[in-house]
Amino acid sequence: MLPLYTQIACEFADLHDRTGRMQAKGVIRGALEWRRSREFFYWRVRRRLMEQEAIVRICSADPELSAGQAKEVLHGWLQGDDDRSVVAYLEKESLNQQVESVRVAALKRQIKELTEALPEAERASLF
Repeated sequence: MLPLYTQIACEFADLHDRTGRMQAKGVIRGALEWRRSREFFYWRVRRRLMEQEAIVRICSADPELSAGQAKEVLHGWLQGDDDRSVVAYLEKESLNQQVESVRVAALKRQIKELTEALPEAERASLF
């Protein structure tokens, strides 16, 4: 009986690892062609590395942001989900401007918090 049960278990496990089933469960977005796998993974790794670098820059610009919050900010800036288009966007100079706007917003928030912490008489003398 053991060989029969082994064969059934292998078939059952194999059915769960098929592309169609994994896609239906939302584990993967689509099937990958073996011929294009090197190109796919090149762009995916390049995108992930550039995203990580951008997240670090955003966190440096606003130290109060967590990595998860910085990732949400970054994904709000990205247009589309294609790896090549994301890499092209992350290479643009406009990303520097957006990171700078995060830094400026953080500085404004800090200034506001500091001025609100001052006594009323001292606040009036600032401006």
